[in-house]
Amino acid sequence: MVVFQSQIDSIVGFTLATAPVWAFSAWISAGSDRIAYMGRQIAFSLALFVLHDFGPVIDLYLSRDRVIGILLGIIVMGILDYALWPRRSISLARIHSASAIHTLAQFTTRPPELGQMLKYT
Repeated sequence: MVVFQSQIDSIVGFTLATAPVWAFSAWISAGSDRIAYMGRQIAFSLALFVLHDFGPVIDLYLSRDRVIGILLGIIVMGILDYALWPRRSISLARIHSASAIHTLAQFTTRPPELGQMLKYT
């Protein structure tokens, strides 16, 4: 942060210094519901640190506390998710994969003859 803070002396410097982190957090936020929270927290922590005060900030306690809070939240929720979640994702992945393969297999079936299709419609 101290390296990037020195680049923020104009709007171009601000954009070049913060755009990669904004893009990374937007990419994570566009993911599944389970990880979208982490992308928003990355964006919030960057905004809190960069837009906290006018001029360069050299106190890293804002970003340190935010990152510690994010990591603590991920660890606690990971433990709770592992201990309390009734269904494991590997079994759900098998079920959804089998369902997708069965759906694809239905596309390979031969359609009925034209006369039979006209009677049906």
